[in-house]
Amino acid sequence: MRAVSVLGVSLVALFLAHPALAGIEVLSQQRRVAVDIEVSEALYASCIPLLDPLCQPDEVTTTNFSDSETAPDTSPFVETANDPAFPSTWASQDSLLGANRLRASGSHVAASSFWQSGGFPITFHSESHAAESSVVVDFSLAETTPYRLDGNVATSGGFTSSSSAWIRLSGPGGVVAEVQVDTDPNCTDPGCFTVGPEPLGATGTLAAGSYTLEAIASGNASGLHSTSGSFGGGMGGAFDVELLVGAAVLPGLGPPGLALLSLALGAGGVQRLRGV
Repeated sequence: MRAVSVLGVSLVALFLAHPALAGIEVLSQQRRVAVDIEVSEALYASCIPLLDPLCQPDEVTTTNFSDSETAPDTSPFVETANDPAFPSTWASQDSLLGANRLRASGSHVAASSFWQSGGFPITFHSESHAAESSVVVDFSLAETTPYRLDGNVATSGGFTSSSSAWIRLSGPGGVVAEVQVDTDPNCTDPGCFTVGPEPLGATGTLAAGSYTLEAIASGNASGLHSTSGSFGGGMGGAFDVELLVGAAVLPGLGPPGLALLSLALGAGGVQRLRGV
């Protein structure tokens, strides 16, 4: 155990003396929140659709409402997208890109409706709502580096709405770690309306190379009209993720983790330490 502890101290010194081992170089980033709402109104003045299957609207008007915010650079991004005409639909995000830490939390909610006017002529009002909070960061590591990835995802929806949320870390060898949840479009019972939260946890080392961290929550909701009535759709989704690398990981590794790290770094790192 004493040998492992000495090795742990040596590795800490190695990382402090060689910051390239611990740093993230952001190659590109796409962080965005967005909502898109389409409202359609169909006027039936010459026939009644529920009585005549071939009935076509005499007039249809469609209006779009949207809002979006995009991170222009690697600065902290704290934004919410929503259109004042539909305050119940929104997408938000709080994300930070650092030298040893990538952190992001995002969520979205949407609620749509369908209704018809009474009497005749008849107006059918329908809405389709979409919302998304997304983070895609491409980064590189100059040398083999320890990492810790923690997060969780959750969604809600079903019937006339759907939502997905996922976190994925991928690199030169493919997917390193991931978690994803999706709502069931056939769900009509409140018991299956919410999926998650599902956790994600992974630790180890990442070889030198380029990586991509994705964290996305996206969904849509629409109203539905049938002979049994009119229904509104609602959905939501969220993610929370933190990736720590290099020096940010070392304090939490403990002796077993440091021993594992020494095997990954190999003799080359120890030899470099001797020359410090």
